[in-house]
Amino acid sequence: MPGKIQRIAGALPGGKKGRHGRTVVVVLIVVVVFLAAAAVGWLLGQRQSGLLKIEVSPAPAWVTVIEGPSESEPLYSKISTSGKVTIRRKQAGVFWINVRKDGFETYQTNVFYEPHKQLDVVVALQPNRGGLRIVLSNDYPQGRAEYHIQLNGPEKPALRRTFQSAVLFESLLPGFYSIEVWAPGFTTNQLDVSIAPHATNTLPQPVVLKRLRGQLRIAGFKPEQQFLSLSMLSSPVLEETEFSKIYQRQTESIWVIPDLPTGEYRLALSDNFTVFSTNFSLSPTETVLDLGGAPPVGKPGSLQISVQTDTAFIPLWRATCSGINGT
Repeated sequence: MPGKIQRIAGALPGGKKGRHGRTVVVVLIVVVVFLAAAAVGWLLGQRQSGLLKIEVSPAPAWVTVIEGPSESEPLYSKISTSGKVTIRRKQAGVFWINVRKDGFETYQTNVFYEPHKQLDVVVALQPNRGGLRIVLSNDYPQGRAEYHIQLNGPEKPALRRTFQSAVLFESLLPGFYSIEVWAPGFTTNQLDVSIAPHATNTLPQPVVLKRLRGQLRIAGFKPEQQFLSLSMLSSPVLEETEFSKIYQRQTESIWVIPDLPTGEYRLALSDNFTVFSTNFSLSPTETVLDLGGAPPVGKPGSLQISVQTDTAFIPLWRATCSGINGT
């Protein structure tokens, strides 16, 4: 009987097994309460902290974030394959952001971060760029030819007009470019060039433009018109001459002067009594001047100076001279 009583007493509430069960329950309750408190604390902490979100394009790129002084140890430094980086911080401060990618300019900035807020930093990386310097050279006086320079390549076509002997193109995308250089009255020069990043490429030789050439055909001479003066004008306004040449006509009624550089000219015809002239533009092919409407030769005892327009001769000055017999 005493043994049975002892076994029954151990099975009753308040025995050893009962006390062990209550201990397990208490431990479980404590663990649940602790986890709940931790979860609440985490949630409260998340609500009190903020987000620093960085989005980089194109990705992937190497992203480095430093908190505090720029020489501090990086808070984040690795390749972001997606281009998106998220950092959660509680305290306010300054963040230094550095983004690197091969073939692109390095991006650097610093931002002030405030808690309880979200700060978005969008980084659009720019390709490395270079420059091109073109020196121009031709047989036309500097400052009087308007150069046209056309670039075609990775950058959209660019056109530049200048009167200078050199031109600089800056901030060009690297790659191969086709260049066309021309000027009114000159041949077009075409060449190819490669632009490297972080450098200004200067063409090894000046771009030389050759003046277009044409032919002058003159008809309608009078028998008395024996001398012809042909002058090329460098400036039709100032009527400065680049060169001047005097020709003595033979007996032909049509005169052809080949291989003349294109441009503005003054033509003057003379005999013993009459001088007249006209300005004209020589085209790259053939320019024809018909002098059939020339004024009559001055009569003995008179002197006439005239200038030819596109349609007729206009007398500029006429006077009677005594003692002149026409010889």
